[in-house]
Parts: sequence; structure tokens; C-alpha cells
Amino acid sequence: MNLIRAFLMLNRNMIILVIPVMLDVAALAAGLSRVSFYGDPAPPFKIIFETGLPSLSHILEHPVLINTMKFAVYHQGPTLLTWLLIFVFIIVQSFFQGGFIHLLYVIAKGESPAAYTFLSYCTRFGTRFFFLYFILLFFQMSVVTLLALFLQYIGMFAALAIFILLRILLIYFEFTLVIHHASFGEALKISCQYFKHRIKETYIALLSFFLVGGILGYALHMFWSLKAVIAFIFIYAYIMTGIQLALMMSLVKIRELD
Repeated sequence: MNLIRAFLMLNRNMIILVIPVMLDVAALAAGLSRVSFYGDPAPPFKIIFETGLPSLSHILEHPVLINTMKFAVYHQGPTLLTWLLIFVFIIVQSFFQGGFIHLLYVIAKGESPAAYTFLSYCTRFGTRFFFLYFILLFFQMSVVTLLALFLQYIGMFAALAIFILLRILLIYFEFTLVIHHASFGEALKISCQYFKHRIKETYIALLSFFLVGGILGYALHMFWSLKAVIAFIFIYAYIMTGIQLALMMSLVKIRELD
């Protein structure tokens, strides 16, 4: 089974986990330097849409990691230093995004990662992923605002349905951006073509992506505490990297079949 093979390959390349774990630990430390840990155990309502470099912030209802704009929204009156830290972490995450996806691709092909090529991909795609972050943020805010304005609560669910559909159709978008050295427009077209030629491994990885992400988010928030957040930084990085490696392996197989 592709998913099992992905985790076996990940176990032989655990060095890749250093990137998401170190970034999340640093983001948590920086976040707690600005606000106290807060929140109570409660069921979350959160769906993962982000592929590529995994971060625990993707499943957090309470933003305690200072690596998303959500941190500023949830904490009233953020200081200049808080804004600076948010942008620094977004820049750093964007920098490592291309390199991380390249590592997934190399491992999925059964090759050995090289530090030099990893850094070259970080440098080459850092700016692109930085702009992509804000393009997607603007798109999400615009869709939610417009639909909620005209359809109220129905609009919120309609926006959620749109985001889920687009994430499924464009599940290979970020991967394609790096693998093909493509522009945003080219990556949209190519990723749609890849999804059109999807295989059963794609469905398994997609189901795991949404289902396991939801289970991890639920478990974390039901045992919500600082210790749980620290533990889940490692758990989430390992499990979601394995699932995304399975997704990358399905893409490699699709390319071979083509």
C-alpha cells in the first residue's frame, strides 16, 4: 500500500522532519513571548487546506504559533514587534517551502536528498511562496466576505464547500509549482491535468489528508494544554509529512504513467 510505503521511506529519511519541527518550536516560543497560553479543551471546527511544509498552526483554533496572520487577528492590538515577528516567520516558512517540497519529490523517487539542491530550491521559490501565501489569504477572505454578506450563514458553508472542492482539484498545485518550476498560471493548468489522470493512490492520500488532519486537530483540542501542543508539533509533523509523501508518490506514479 502506497501510504505504508510512504511512512517506511519517511522512516529512512527522518532528517526532513527537522524543518517543520524546528520552525514550529520557534514559532511557539515567539508566540508565547507575545501572549500567554490560553484556551480550554473543546471540539474544533477546522479543515486543513495547506499542503507542502506542515505546521501545527494549520489545525489550531487558538493561534499560539506566531507564523500566520491569524495570530494578529485573534489578539487585539498587536504591537509593532508582534507584526514584525509574524512577517519574519511567514518569510522563513516561505523560504523553506520550496526546499521541503523538493525533498518530498526526491524521497518519493527513491533518491537521496542533497543539502545543496535543498537550499537552491529554498532560494529559488521563497519569494514565490511568500506571494502565494498572501494571494490565497486575500482570496479566502474575499470569498468568505462576499458569500457571507449575501447569503449569511449559508454563505459560510458555501465558501467552505468551495475551498474543499478547490483543494481537491488542485491538490498537486504546490507540488507542481516546484517540480515544473512553473508560474502560478502554469501550475494551475498542470495540476488540474494531473488530477484528471488521478489514480487510486491519489484518493487514499486525499482521504488520509483530510481525515487524519481532522482527527489530529480534534485530539489536540480535546486535550488542549501547552504540553499537548508541544507533543503534537512532533506528532503532526511526522504524520502529515508521511501523508504528503504518499501524495507525492502518487504524483510520481502519474508522471511515469503519462
